[in-house]
Amino acid sequence: DSPQGDLVSGAMMSPEVKAQIEAELKGMSVKARDDQPLAVDGVKFLQIDAGVDLVGPTGMRPTIQADPPLNFTVKGIVEEGNPFGTLQIAGLPGSLAKLASDDIEASAQRSNFRNASGQEVSIGKVRNPQYVVQLTVKGAAKPEQTTLPGTVISRKFAAKVRLNSPPQFLLDAVRNADRAGKTVTARVEVVTGTRPIALILLKKS
Repeated sequence: DSPQGDLVSGAMMSPEVKAQIEAELKGMSVKARDDQPLAVDGVKFLQIDAGVDLVGPTGMRPTIQADPPLNFTVKGIVEEGNPFGTLQIAGLPGSLAKLASDDIEASAQRSNFRNASGQEVSIGKVRNPQYVVQLTVKGAAKPEQTTLPGTVISRKFAAKVRLNSPPQFLLDAVRNADRAGKTVTARVEVVTGTRPIALILLKKS
């Protein structure tokens, strides 16, 4: 039989091996492009992609529900939705920077400050203040709004999506979860623009 990659899923891995993998990864570092190395705190999701040779069922073995393959796609239409998240900007636009700097300067002239070691000090001059600001964002900006360059801290999109032709396994999972009073969770990658919503990897509730 031809190799199939959709039958290899995290469900095939024993809890002991999963725990060992997580323990080995924890404390290592990971680095995204243009970012500093970050310490691994745990494993949130583990997906396996491999080919297997298919044969008939053997004896009374238990059956494991397979995940869809990594390249599985379902087309859909976003009926409604809003982006939200947190963005960081390095600096403030001119008028706001001056407002902040003037206020800091005034505060420095009228107040004493206690430093980290507990010593009380005064400030004679504030020089070249720099600002790093994290902004929460929600929804699309209006065309006339000022746009600031920023760095994404977290970026999400909450949407209601209508699938054109949902696969039978997804319909079955939703029906079974509804009967059991559970929810269906999925890990998805959304491709925007004219391309379809892609990569629906159905996970057990």
